[in-house]
Amino acid sequence: MSVHIQLGEQERLQCIEAGYASMEEYLYSLLEQDRNRLAIQRGIADVEAGRVRPFEEFDAEFREKHGIRLND
Repeated sequence: MSVHIQLGEQERLQCIEAGYASMEEYLYSLLEQDRNRLAIQRGIADVEAGRVRPFEEFDAEFREKHGIRLND
């Protein structure tokens, strides 16, 4: 899906000052940052709701799944 958005000179300069080659690149970066923010918010909500498990349990499962042994 392609959407055409007309932005002004101020927005173009903001993109350049932020170090992006194009407004499209800048907008994709902002979208990625927002996806990350939402994922963090979901994680915080999970912790607050008690939807967590001990690290040791996760670690043991991860190591078994990936064939990782502890060094003796």
